[in-house]
Amino acid sequence: MSGTTISGRMTNVSGGGAYVVVPTYLPRATEVEIEMPRGTELPAGQVHARVMIIQMVDREPRYGVGLRFEDDDSETVRALRAAEQEGEEA
Repeated sequence: MSGTTISGRMTNVSGGGAYVVVPTYLPRATEVEIEMPRGTELPAGQVHARVMIIQMVDREPRYGVGLRFEDDDSETVRALRAAEQEGEEA
């Protein structure tokens, strides 16, 4: 699957990772690059992540994928973690 692009819908994101619904099964421990979209409050760009959880979410082939961010130096990850800290202080 190297080099394959899979479109999905991110339903949850934090400084530690994300939950994405995709139409393709991804084995646990698979390394992926997530493309953060432009037009959001987060910096756009790619974040390196690893599949930690995979589960089928309905009859059509759709899978919920729990991802752990592996790229602590990513501008997007730093922005997510800063936002979480601000939320905890409020």
